[in-house]
Amino acid sequence: LEPVLEALARDARVVWAQPMNSYDGLGRGDPLYAVQPAAVHWKLAELHKSSTGRGVRVAVIDSGVDAAHPDLAGQIQLQENFVDIPPAAAEAHGTAVAGIIAARAGNGIGIAGVAPNARVQALRACWPNGAGATTCNSFTLGKALNFAIMNGARIINLSLSGPGDRLLHTLLDAAGARGMVVVGAADPLRADGGFPASHPGVIAV
Repeated sequence: LEPVLEALARDARVVWAQPMNSYDGLGRGDPLYAVQPAAVHWKLAELHKSSTGRGVRVAVIDSGVDAAHPDLAGQIQLQENFVDIPPAAAEAHGTAVAGIIAARAGNGIGIAGVAPNARVQALRACWPNGAGATTCNSFTLGKALNFAIMNGARIINLSLSGPGDRLLHTLLDAAGARGMVVVGAADPLRADGGFPASHPGVIAV
């Protein structure tokens, strides 16, 4: 791989050449475990008195989101698939993340999202890998980030972690330059929180 990258980098027609990096969705195990204490510790009732995310478009770049889930009914503004294989589907990780953000409040079922009046752009750039985890790569994430930037997301959520990546660094900088807020999950196994949480301007959680 390295000789090929070096040869491409010397070609005047090539801006840059890089390997295809792999990323893992964070929050394995019970997908709802992290939100069970949310109402108490995040003080959601108090938060919702001042803001519910009304009118805010949140791009959830993750695995597939189940738009038919009763706690997400009407919350998904659009869905796009940037993964060729496997085919688009409702998947656990993306659905859980979308629910943490925008699950309907006061509907008598499930949970209340942090921003229940926000609208989600469900951008599928990741997929289950068969081992109980979620996987993405530079190419699928790049396409989803570009879509979010070009389609007016106010907030971009990336609940995943992996190596630094020039393509993704460039797109995150473009999002920041447009005033978009990017949130990245901090990887507890990495000293700097991992990428993209460690990228300048990204809010690490």
